[in-house]
Amino acid sequence: MTAPPGARVDIGKLTLGHELGRGRHGQITAVNGLLIRRTWAAAVKIYWPDVLRELDRAVLERLVAFPGQLALQDSRWLGENTTWPVVLAERGGAVCGFLMRAVPSEYGYPGDSYLDDAHTGIADADRLRMLQSLATALARLHEIGVVVGDLSPRNVLFSYGSPGRCLLIGCDAMQLNGETALSQVEAPGWEVPVGEAKTTMASDAYKFGLLAIRLLARDPKSRDESAIASVSAQLRRLAVASQHLDPMRRPSPNAWVGALDEAARAVELYGRCG
Repeated sequence: MTAPPGARVDIGKLTLGHELGRGRHGQITAVNGLLIRRTWAAAVKIYWPDVLRELDRAVLERLVAFPGQLALQDSRWLGENTTWPVVLAERGGAVCGFLMRAVPSEYGYPGDSYLDDAHTGIADADRLRMLQSLATALARLHEIGVVVGDLSPRNVLFSYGSPGRCLLIGCDAMQLNGETALSQVEAPGWEVPVGEAKTTMASDAYKFGLLAIRLLARDPKSRDESAIASVSAQLRRLAVASQHLDPMRRPSPNAWVGALDEAARAVELYGRCG
């Protein structure tokens, strides 16, 4: 069976497999015998009762319909690089969750694990390529009207191997064209400055810079730019600017892409930046 885009499905008609995970919004379960876009293994996210009470179903419907409104190349990219909601799941005629692609096995490094000392085996060049992949993805999302908001390691996975690709999850909590289906929250330690809106392109820029600092420092709590400075003076300038209290002065994710590529090439060739 293949799931048509923008459809609704009765969860009772699905063949559910094993549980894949639980989060603050709901439980994720594998769906057997179903492919998303004829390509990817499917999963269903069923919201907790308290989340359903505050869910904006109209916005969730617009999230589900969104890929079908994009140009083909953008729709394909969204499917390949995120776990975007693609089919509404219903129980008794009422929306209770949605279908999405399951996370492939090659995407590991859950949570903060790729930031800390336990994964110092990830070389600087690979860390830079991971960041380049994420910066490219964030820039692409911003171009099509999507803001991540809760940008932190719990919603960003990287693939094993080199170059590491990223996969963005928790997409039902993202903002689309200024609208959100769920109340906006932030992971502890990844909050924007007090008084600032949680879900803007500037908040994404702030949190991306913080992730860059921590990934190069190999420390999930660091705010010290010295490690990133030792890799590239240009990256340090971007990192410092990303943490500016004035949101308008932060570099966009797209501004990082070339600098990260240049730094990664230098490390790959010489073991350091030029």
